[in-house]
Amino acid sequence: MIAGGRRLNKEEFLDLRTQTVNMESVFTLLALSSFEKRKLAVIDVKGACLNADIEAPGGRNTFLKLDPMLTELFVDVDQNLRSFVRKGGSLIMRIDKALYGTLQASYLWQTELTLELVKLNFCICTYDKCVAINRHSSIILGFHVDDLLVCASSHGALQGFIERFGKVFTITKNTGTELDY
Repeated sequence: MIAGGRRLNKEEFLDLRTQTVNMESVFTLLALSSFEKRKLAVIDVKGACLNADIEAPGGRNTFLKLDPMLTELFVDVDQNLRSFVRKGGSLIMRIDKALYGTLQASYLWQTELTLELVKLNFCICTYDKCVAINRHSSIILGFHVDDLLVCASSHGALQGFIERFGKVFTITKNTGTELDY
C-alpha cells in the first residue's frame, strides 16, 4: 500500500473517524476554570502522528513514493540510498510511523494519546471523548488533534502534569494564570 489517501481503498479500513473536543466542552472548561480560579496551559505535541506506529489492513506494509527532489534530500543525508533510486529519480520507502496525511494517521494518533492519558490515570469522558479527567490531581483537559487545553486546580498539579506528559511526548507549552473576570 502506498500512502496517499485519495488512492487508498477506504473500504479496507475500519471506521477511522476521529473526534475533536466539542466547543461546548471548551466553554465549560473555561467557565469552570474561571469560577474555580484554575491554572491553565495549552500544550502542543510536536510531530504528534509520528508517536503512533502505522497500521494497515491485513498487516501489510505502507510505502511512500518520494518525488525526485525529496529523494535527493534523502540521498544527501544517506548516500547508501542512492542504489535504491528508481528510474525518473523517485524512491520508494516503507514507513513505520503514522505520517500526517496518511488515511489512518489521525485515528492512530488519537488512539495513542488516549492510551497514554489512561496510563497517566485520566478517565475519558463518555459525553466527549476528547475530554479527560484525573480526579487524583484535579486536572481536566480537552484535546483537539495535537493541542491540549489543561485546567488544573493548582500550579503544582499543572507543572506535575506537564512534566509527566513531557516525558511521554515532545511538547511545547504556554502556561497562564487563572482567568480574571
